Amino acid sequence: MKNILIYGDSNAWGLIPTTKFERYSFEKRWPGIVQTMLGSQVNIIEENLCARTVDSDDLRPGFENRNGMAELPMCLDSHYPLDAVILSLGLNELKSIYEWTPMQVAEKMRCMIDCVKTRQPNFHSHSTQIVLMTQPIVVDTGQWGELWVGAGEKSKLLHDEYAILARSMNIGLIDVTDIAVDSRDGVHFDNAGHCAVAQVVVQALGDII
Repeated sequence: MKNILIYGDSNAWGLIPTTKFERYSFEKRWPGIVQTMLGSQVNIIEENLCARTVDSDDLRPGFENRNGMAELPMCLDSHYPLDAVILSLGLNELKSIYEWTPMQVAEKMRCMIDCVKTRQPNFHSHSTQIVLMTQPIVVDTGQWGELWVGAGEKSKLLHDEYAILARSMNIGLIDVTDIAVDSRDGVHFDNAGHCAVAQVVVQALGDII
């Protein structure tokens, strides 16, 4: 059995579009669908959190401790040994409360990838395959309003930056850019979207399992 860690934000967490942080059940969110599709071949480990960033601090009340880099080493150590890590972060850095460019977000992700590559969990050297997931295209007019103003164009550019990053660092890439988010919500996948993401993930994991 291969241990696969999914380290992501609200889309991997399974936030139901148009709700206030309600969550799809395990069998309906994409990590759970992947588990069902691959069965005993893999052990899917979920480490996902709404509003999680790559390394930005969310100063809004109730959103503390969302800095992904701060928690990543602990997660790598906790779940050792890991055969693969899927990194699905960066979209939250495009919020209007930050001023990061897509290129800057990619550089942040480069540091996160380096962390996974160089970390020796519990003082052990272990070969872990890293897979970077592109992020969906944001619909600026969705229910989250001003929080995502301008993020639509940035999310398109982030796709290109992530593709370049994956090639330059010789890691896997899972491209979900063509999978539409719920148009009313503007940011999150609906049930059909989660099924589509799971299909792409399973295909990408073929070389790992």
